[in-house]
Amino acid sequence: MADRKDLHYVNAFVNEAQRCASILPINLPHQTTRNVEIDGKMLPKGTIILPQISAIMHDPEVFDSPSTFNPDRFIDENGRFKQIDEVIPFSIGKRACLGEGFARMEVFLITANLLNRYRISVGDKPPSAMGIANYIARLRPYTCHIEVRQ
Repeated sequence: MADRKDLHYVNAFVNEAQRCASILPINLPHQTTRNVEIDGKMLPKGTIILPQISAIMHDPEVFDSPSTFNPDRFIDENGRFKQIDEVIPFSIGKRACLGEGFARMEVFLITANLLNRYRISVGDKPPSAMGIANYIARLRPYTCHIEVRQ
């Protein structure tokens, strides 16, 4: 983990994977505790709100070509990793995932080790960006090639 801060592209890859493949595209329901006005619309107390995490992480005003997997969007002009606040795979606020820190560490370690030990490439047909629609998102089956690095 000591090298994490120096592995800019691995951090970029992980963040882009989490942005593109949001496991929970619709967050848990929230409810307004008082009357609220947002963009001129009145939401009365008790209104159920379903935050659309995937809409935020695929916003074309924030991400150029949001349907394209591009880890370089997380690399600054000096070649260093840059965080983008709109990448919120664990939600935000008081009801964000309690295990976020642990999960981020685990995903980073697993990804860094896989990329270090194996050369992974897309099979004959790249995976579709359109996953299987459900409350929890998942990719359609696809083929990839995995080769041990020398």
